[in-house]
Amino acid sequence: MRSLDEISIARCKALLDKGHRKYSNEEIEKLRDFLYLLIEIDLEHFKKKLSEKYAETSNNIHEGIYRRTG
Repeated sequence: MRSLDEISIARCKALLDKGHRKYSNEEIEKLRDFLYLLIEIDLEHFKKKLSEKYAETSNNIHEGIYRRTG
């Protein structure tokens, strides 16, 4: 489910190596892949919650509280 906009290892390295800790390309790739996995999980959770909310608010078959049509 990766996008073409995936951040390059070089860009990640530039961002991460600003501090005192220096990361190898392998560490950066593992960290980036882990973060993308978290994003995918969060996106799936968001979509599920959104569809549940939509299902709750658009139930046209549900009888009215007072059983009236208008």
